Amino acid sequence: MVMDTNSWAHEQWRRAAPDWTQRSQDRNYRGIVVRPSLNRLIGESRPIKDGYFVDIGCGDGSETNYIAEFLSRYESTGKFYGLDPQSLMIESATPLDGSVSTRFFVGDVQDFVYGKVEGVPMMQNRADIVTSLFVLQDTPDVEDIVKSAAVCLNNRGKAVFVLVHPEFGEAMRLKGALDIKEGKSDPRFVYNAGYPIVEEDGRTFFVPYFHRDLDFYRNLFSKYFRSSRFENLRPDRTDIDAAERDHISPFYKHDGNLYYPEIIEMPSSLLVVAAH
Repeated sequence: MVMDTNSWAHEQWRRAAPDWTQRSQDRNYRGIVVRPSLNRLIGESRPIKDGYFVDIGCGDGSETNYIAEFLSRYESTGKFYGLDPQSLMIESATPLDGSVSTRFFVGDVQDFVYGKVEGVPMMQNRADIVTSLFVLQDTPDVEDIVKSAAVCLNNRGKAVFVLVHPEFGEAMRLKGALDIKEGKSDPRFVYNAGYPIVEEDGRTFFVPYFHRDLDFYRNLFSKYFRSSRFENLRPDRTDIDAAERDHISPFYKHDGNLYYPEIIEMPSSLLVVAAH
């Protein structure tokens, strides 16, 4: 079942990759909702000298580079490795040279952790910070990602995950915004669907989405980490007012905005901070 579903997810991403690298609405969302929280959490870990940083499911590398630049501003140094199974994503990623440099690789996460990806040292128990942003809801074998992050992290490190909030995903299902593929009795899936990325220029494309509830994630993280903290992410009123005034999608009502008004009424992302 996992292999069949993984094949479906891989094909969904292969088809979506060209549109994903050109998206704008998602970048707006991350800038307003996600990045402030990342700044706060990662800033707590500074400075890190000669550190190792890992981004699992880095996509086109835009967030990896952003975090690397943020760390560099606070005198951290080291190497930031981004990994993604989609070669087209990695081809569009631009390595960054700085006090925290970035390098991007195509590969399996287990191979990456255990030093089987060319050019990457074995990362077991070495990483100071592991990030994985909007990956868990896209992944059939979600336990593999969480376990790999735990194995990768050193005893002083921090793992930061962001994913579509399960309650928001269910709201989108009830609204009919998700392209439901099939139900699953396996609790790792619950249901799998295509999650719409909608742009104001009329482009709509779908990326994989696997629904699990909050209890599933709490149990999963408690299995591999000694502590984990869950936070709900949503824009504050000031950001919403500015987005509506300046027509910044997806935070105002416009044709094709499948997320409105839920995007301003409820948490749309879930942030998890885990440590050994």
